[in-house]
Amino acid sequence: DQAAWMQEILADPARTGVAVVATPDDLPVAETVDLVTAVRSSTVVDVAAVVVNRMPAAPYDLGVASAADLFDPATVAALRSEVGSGIDVVADTVRRARRRHERAVELLAPLDTLPGLARYRLPELIDHPPGARATQVLADLITDGLW
Repeated sequence: DQAAWMQEILADPARTGVAVVATPDDLPVAETVDLVTAVRSSTVVDVAAVVVNRMPAAPYDLGVASAADLFDPATVAALRSEVGSGIDVVADTVRRARRRHERAVELLAPLDTLPGLARYRLPELIDHPPGARATQVLADLITDGLW
């Protein structure tokens, strides 16, 4: 009776679901695809979501028409004349951040082959110490549908 009761709970997507967590890297993404496929084909448990942890931020919301505008030679020259050569360090940092984000998006593409899953991307918290407070902030973002 207990086995049947447990089977009933596991088979009920309203009560049970697997949330697979991966980082935006080759091996974790490949393992996530394999795991979701195996769980779906070999068990009665619903795969509820894929959570991407440590997603690099997209440095595009810079108050310019597009990210490319920031790197336009005329824009860079105007910024350099206003703030000095320090703008080159800032521009280089933004370029590297943009490349990291774009690469992460590319690496996550295989997850698109997994239909019917909620997907969450949690930000890489480089300036926040890990712990209960950071975990609560991320949980609130997911619960509120803001991330």
